[in-house]
Parts: sequence; C-alpha cells; structure tokens
Amino acid sequence: MIAEALANVEKHGQATHTAVEVRSLGALALINVTDNGGGWASLAAAPGLAGPAGRLRGVDGTMTVSLRSADRPR
Repeated sequence: MIAEALANVEKHGQATHTAVEVRSLGALALINVTDNGGGWASLAAAPGLAGPAGRLRGVDGTMTVSLRSADRPR
C-alpha cells in the first residue's frame, strides 16, 4: 500500500514533499501518506484510488482521503 501510494503521488500529485507515517495500534496499522501536491478531494472523485481502497476493504481495512486546505489533499 505504501509503495502504491508513493507511486500515485509521484505520477499524479505533482508534489515537492511527501511524508509517510506508520504507527502500530495493537493488531492494526495506521499508514498516513501526506503530500503537498494537487489532487482529488475524495475517493469518489479519484478513480485511481478505487483499486487500493478495494484491496484494503478485502482485508477489513479502510482508506480515507482528507484535505489540509481547500485545494491540497492529504
């Protein structure tokens, strides 16, 4: 998932900075990929994110896209 997220940032995000945070929460893992590039505001608006989101659902995971500001995805 991390490699795919970074590939998407490189291919689509036009970011100059990307950060990856991985935290263990007991049996769960929280992966946060943040960039300063442009992009989509939601999973519904970004067809390329449907694949990773579906793979996460297949292992009882979730994927969330959020914005830091009005025009910058997180």
